[in-house]
Amino acid sequence: MPRIEPDVSEGAKPEGCESVPEAAALRRALAHGRELGQDLLDWVDLKIQAERMKLQELLNEKLNLAADVALAIGLAGVGVFFVLVALALGLGTWLGHPGWGFLLVGLVFLAVGAAFYLLHPTLKDLRRPALVDEARLSPNAPQGRAYVPPPAEEEADLNPPPGVRTEGVEAGASHPQPGVGGPQ
Repeated sequence: MPRIEPDVSEGAKPEGCESVPEAAALRRALAHGRELGQDLLDWVDLKIQAERMKLQELLNEKLNLAADVALAIGLAGVGVFFVLVALALGLGTWLGHPGWGFLLVGLVFLAVGAAFYLLHPTLKDLRRPALVDEARLSPNAPQGRAYVPPPAEEEADLNPPPGVRTEGVEAGASHPQPGVGGPQ
């Protein structure tokens, strides 16, 4: 927006101002208004920078916490691994061979994983994914299967012309020829 400033040069009288002191007062008021506007803009910029710095500090705290948790989980995972190896070796010694201990620990983990998969409510949706959109299911399609009708142009190619017999035509042949396999 272009600036509109009153003409307060020597000898010119601004509208509504009868004397030069009034014009000087108007000039001072305009200068103070500009300074106030600039101070307000500077204050807004400083507030934005302060909020940005607060957000950066919060983000750094969260990232440091995530790194600490990841380190703790990694160290605990290594510890669990060694405990499981020791358990498998101990069971193997008790059963007569280390392989039996590792087999037993592996089967326990498979059983726990399968139970978790079967009993967890959010994983139930993953067991039977939808193959096609429900709106495209035909009411006469077999239960649980989708029937997607072919487009009209392909359907026309699949049907032989009237009066042509298709018996004796090999599977995969493109089109039955008139007179081939017909009445003799």
